[in-house]
Amino acid sequence: MNTILAVIGIIGGLLCATADLLLDLKGPKNKKLGKMGVIDSEWKNMAHWRFVWSDILAMFVFYV
Repeated sequence: MNTILAVIGIIGGLLCATADLLLDLKGPKNKKLGKMGVIDSEWKNMAHWRFVWSDILAMFVFYV
């Protein structure tokens, strides 16, 4: 049983990492904007499917 849960945890971690990478890889021209530096300038140029698939992966992982 512990082995099954460990495998599920590893798969979930990899899916979460993939979902995070879809949002985090913005390219070399990205600049941090705003007073606190939390707005990325390249988000407006990113493909819409990256946001969608990141959300879908995150929802799936947290459901499992």
